[in-house]
Amino acid sequence: LNSFAKESKYGSRVVQLHSGAIVGELALQNNDARAATVKCATDCKFMVVSKETFQEVMYDHLQMIKFFDTHLPGCKKREYSGGHPCVHFQKRVFPENYEFMYEGI
Repeated sequence: LNSFAKESKYGSRVVQLHSGAIVGELALQNNDARAATVKCATDCKFMVVSKETFQEVMYDHLQMIKFFDTHLPGCKKREYSGGHPCVHFQKRVFPENYEFMYEGI
């Protein structure tokens, strides 16, 4: 799987992908246009996920990403390395008057 075919009118091949590669997820995650053209160099089998299914399955995770991108400096500009910082956090619900920290400790 090539991001551009050798003789493509779109330009030269940027990368050659192999079995198990994921393409198009950023467009779904960011609700944006695709950033690359993908062309099969050989017969390929794909598992295709619709935008609606992707967003339904990833809703909580995407909400966390949007929260971090909005409220933490550097996240929106993708200044972090590795995965998005939200992957290190869990969504939890706490009862009213729950004490997270105690002064003096």
